[in-house]
Amino acid sequence: MCYHAGMRDSSSRPLIAAARRWAGALLMAAVAPLQAGPTAAPTTLPSAGRGPDAAEAYARLVARLAADDMEGRGPHTRGLAKARDFLVARLRGLGLKPAFGDSYTQAFRVRTGAEVARRRLEIVRPGAPEGERVAKADAGREFLPLGFSASGEFDGEAVFVGYGIVSRSRKYDSYAGGKDVAKGRVVIAYRFEPQDAKGRSLWGRSWTRDASLLAKARWAAQRGAVALLVVNPPSQASAEPPGGGRSLAAYGVRTKLPMLYVSGGLLRRVLAAAGRDEPAAAMRKLQSDADGRRGGPVVLKGVRLRGAVKLKPVYTTLHNVAGALEGAGRLAREALIVGAHYDHVGYGDFGSRYRGRRQVHPGADDNASGTAGVLMLARRFTHRAAGDALAPPPASRRKLVFACFGGEELGLWGSRHMAGHLDEMRLEPGRAAAMVNMDMIGRLRDKRLTVWGVDSGDRLREIVKAAAAGSGLDLRLVGGGVGPSDNASFYRRRIPVLNFFTGAHADYHTPRDTAEKINAPGAIEVLAVVDGVLQGLWGDPEPVAWRPPKASDARSAMAAGAGAYLGIVPDLGADAEGCVVGEVVPDAPAAKAGLAAGDLIVAFDDKPVTCPEEIMVALHGARPGQEVTLKVRRGKKTLELKATLVRR
Repeated sequence: MCYHAGMRDSSSRPLIAAARRWAGALLMAAVAPLQAGPTAAPTTLPSAGRGPDAAEAYARLVARLAADDMEGRGPHTRGLAKARDFLVARLRGLGLKPAFGDSYTQAFRVRTGAEVARRRLEIVRPGAPEGERVAKADAGREFLPLGFSASGEFDGEAVFVGYGIVSRSRKYDSYAGGKDVAKGRVVIAYRFEPQDAKGRSLWGRSWTRDASLLAKARWAAQRGAVALLVVNPPSQASAEPPGGGRSLAAYGVRTKLPMLYVSGGLLRRVLAAAGRDEPAAAMRKLQSDADGRRGGPVVLKGVRLRGAVKLKPVYTTLHNVAGALEGAGRLAREALIVGAHYDHVGYGDFGSRYRGRRQVHPGADDNASGTAGVLMLARRFTHRAAGDALAPPPASRRKLVFACFGGEELGLWGSRHMAGHLDEMRLEPGRAAAMVNMDMIGRLRDKRLTVWGVDSGDRLREIVKAAAAGSGLDLRLVGGGVGPSDNASFYRRRIPVLNFFTGAHADYHTPRDTAEKINAPGAIEVLAVVDGVLQGLWGDPEPVAWRPPKASDARSAMAAGAGAYLGIVPDLGADAEGCVVGEVVPDAPAAKAGLAAGDLIVAFDDKPVTCPEEIMVALHGARPGQEVTLKVRRGKKTLELKATLVRR
């Protein structure tokens, strides 16, 4: 499952901060099941459908996809290709036809990082002899550009600004007491946020979004800095360089400033050049002051830092995998898409919540569990279509496309590509009847199953209830079709969607998400409901009508911090300098201001917006009731729209 907005720097790798907010957003009232009607699941499934044999078969699939040789199915690993080939073989073995002409795979290119073309950093020391005035830093050992850095040269006096954080809600401002202190200067800031004596955050159980490298870059840029250097504080001296450079570059995020990670040794050299006799002790004092809200910005008078960064984007070819079960009769030209993403975060170089050494993140629940579900359902429906089930298949039935998406963890790239190229599956516009997604269905606890998107189509809520009737599952039904998984890509194409999910957990995006923790019997219970939904849609002569997002949909907006709410769904996969609006929530502030899908937001109250995540940062610093001016590009026009933010 992919959580984008709110990425932040943890110890050695970024966190996807929205995960825990999602857990809270799922506290919906339980829905009493309806009596089974014509759309209910059949009372008897084929032998492959239920019982210990089905659970064992499911567990074997998950274990294979989450095995060590799959290398966490990361975008740069051989394991991802191995997983792709495994899925192709399985779909072919079931007798499914290639979904993309004569191929089971659909290729697409994704930006997966940045390559350093040029890097340079020098300390210019005041009062030193001519031949010793410029000291070069050792690239790779003392500094490295972060992958989301801007390219360009910089030259400015050094200023240290503690943690480089500006947080209105915490009444914490690293720049306080120094008007224009960053203007024209190279800002140096500690990573992370204020800590206690044991190196633990004073603001949360783990690093909060105030520790975000992206937010620190924005705050420095707003104050006129020419570059930002981040360094581990003494209490975290052993922390690895931030993986956020690779991660955020993979998401297409860019900052306005050249941005470098520098070593503690480099900072000690800078402090020594500024006349500090004991630079190591000075570093500890600077951290103590920042932790205790003492002091303020420290200009290292006369010491200049100059350098250059040039980055080139790196692209990787990834693949969707899909097989098709042809329809019959008058519904044969329509299709149901049954999907799950099969990629994960590899060795945790991006998207990880783990602080330890680099190692495989197996991704058993996220999302070998959903991928195995696709294969299990493909088996069931091929049996039914062949007449091997107790009940014959509908005489008139829709085509079923069993799809496994790549690139989800990088920003829903695979599903976005498939949803935008349905013609490659020989589907005419408007012929995709619905998309059913499974993301993290392997940890059923307390019989609690969440289903998103039940209001994305006009009869989906009733169909889901009927399919779950008698299951004993405690349904949590969420109306909106937009969320942090592949269903969102199809919903934005005006296709009704559902997403099945058994809940967040502490092992998400860590090496602890392993196959032995999967509740296979529980997953089979979930698949029985998904099966019932699909059977209800397979031969139903009445189409399900797409419905737009509602203002009450808690996830159909980008909101943060103190609850300031704009009401847009950003297009996270768009390759543009700014924030492309994917959807506008009706009656929300954005809609009332005149924002429309496809608009490109390039400024928020005169502050540049270079990527969707910067809207999050801007909203975090805003308050309900505040009127903001949005600079928007719409085609060849540039507009200024005023929106009054409300409380989420």
